[in-house]
Amino acid sequence: MPDYNNKEDDLKKQILQLNALNKISFDLTRTIDLDILLNKIIKYAAKIVEGKAASILLLDKEKGELYFKASLGKKSQ
Repeated sequence: MPDYNNKEDDLKKQILQLNALNKISFDLTRTIDLDILLNKIIKYAAKIVEGKAASILLLDKEKGELYFKASLGKKSQ
């Protein structure tokens, strides 16, 4: 029976991942504000990988530097 339990856990994880991707796709078509969109994406992404912290960095083309645009977790507070 352990194989069934592992497969069921894998299926549950895949369903969670697909639901998160579906929500991101929905938000991409509905959200105009980039800050709100990136914060939603980072929450979904962290949930998918079961992460406790995450960040999105963007490139400042003029300076050639990365800067934090969205973050999640202890250090972001």
